[in-house]
Amino acid sequence: MQHDALVAFVDLLGWLRDQHAQQQASGESQQQQQQQQQQPSLASLGNTSELLLPDQLRYLPYSGGGSDATAKTSEAAAAPHCEGLQRVEGEAAASSLEQRIAPQGDPMYWLRWMLAQPLHPEAYTITVEQLTAHYKQTLRELSMLLHQLGHGPGSAPAHSSSDAGTAAEQQSDSADAAQDPYIRMAKLILEHAHLMVSEIVAGRAYVLGAFCMTHPETGKARAEHDVGRYRRAVQQIKLKPEQVADMCDVMKVFERIYAPIAAQRRELQFELGLQPAGTTAGAAAAAAGGGSFMQGNSSSSSGAGGSSKSGAGGNISSRAGGSRAGGSSSSSSSSSRCTEADVQPPSSMLQHLTESDVKAQKLRRLQLLLAKEGMISAGVGQLLGGALELPQLARLMVLMEYPLQWVTFGLTVVEMQQQGMLQQGQQQQQQQQQHRKQQQGLQRQARRQQQVVLSKKLVSSVRKKLEVSSISHV
Repeated sequence: MQHDALVAFVDLLGWLRDQHAQQQASGESQQQQQQQQQQPSLASLGNTSELLLPDQLRYLPYSGGGSDATAKTSEAAAAPHCEGLQRVEGEAAASSLEQRIAPQGDPMYWLRWMLAQPLHPEAYTITVEQLTAHYKQTLRELSMLLHQLGHGPGSAPAHSSSDAGTAAEQQSDSADAAQDPYIRMAKLILEHAHLMVSEIVAGRAYVLGAFCMTHPETGKARAEHDVGRYRRAVQQIKLKPEQVADMCDVMKVFERIYAPIAAQRRELQFELGLQPAGTTAGAAAAAAGGGSFMQGNSSSSSGAGGSSKSGAGGNISSRAGGSRAGGSSSSSSSSSRCTEADVQPPSSMLQHLTESDVKAQKLRRLQLLLAKEGMISAGVGQLLGGALELPQLARLMVLMEYPLQWVTFGLTVVEMQQQGMLQQGQQQQQQQQQHRKQQQGLQRQARRQQQVVLSKKLVSSVRKKLEVSSISHV
């Protein structure tokens, strides 16, 4: 799995590089078109190389949308493709519950898919209170669906025809899909992740930072993560041995590629006076610092979003920088916790930008390192979340109550694996399975004995009837 994780990171870097190159080429093409005062329609384009990056993403195999800046004609042209993709993804998510969320052979699929989506309509206006209320409703619906699945399999997934039908038929198909608990569960998780990604791309990572530390039910903020809650949740979602092994391998890769970048970032922060002296490097501390405000699938896209979208990349990097700069010193004291300093909005990150060219270069270098940190944490969140099954992810979100921090989750799995806590849970699961098998065997044996008794009674009754009939005949 370590090799697969490294390959996935390399592929993700290549994808981001290609999108950046396509965006630059598209920008030059757009400038030439504006100079010539020519605005061809989508129907007149022979290929997607002349389109802007948001429109190019619409035509990628894993893409479903562009950005809010895309023209209405482009949105209308790509709407059928988006609708069909979402329907196929919903059906695929519900087709097999024992399959992992990430498609086989493409562990970074959902990260690229999230980066390719259009922004949520409230991306620039939603508040922490509104975000918390939205997540609270999501957890309630997921909890109800999990309860429903515990008592019944639910209806079969609805398979709609590829041909366009009447409005009534389309509404019926949508209603059938909404009634299926597995499709509804996948839709809820995707909607939540999409909202988180939209906040990151909109340059509002500090909103997610405050949201991550707010309890959805009480609305109260906390100062640090509850590691005990992570441990209890990990035990209750019943990870399989191969899932635990893969997650441990992912965290090993994360520490290897993250530690040197985090060390460079801390050195620059110290030189720029953005971090108190005395901070030491460490793989575990670096992991906690890198994932301190990464929120689920969405916030784990902060660095990737900053690298792939040039328009919003600088904004995302600068905002993420302030958040990480505030939390670096606290993360060094605890490998799996973050404090309120991690979620403060960056107010003075770039105020010294014009003081000197040297400082400006260091700040630009710091922004690049922060973007790399975010991208690496993004990949780790995708790899860890993709290793789960759909019901496991939903149950994990409900058990955690607070928004999930993927790096802290991964560190918890590694720690519990090293302490043998997960092996104990797996042994208990095996014992329970053996007990169930024994009970089933005893029940089968009892049924067989009952059948034997009934057959003996039947033979005795037949013999008596034969004796009576023979006597009467005589």
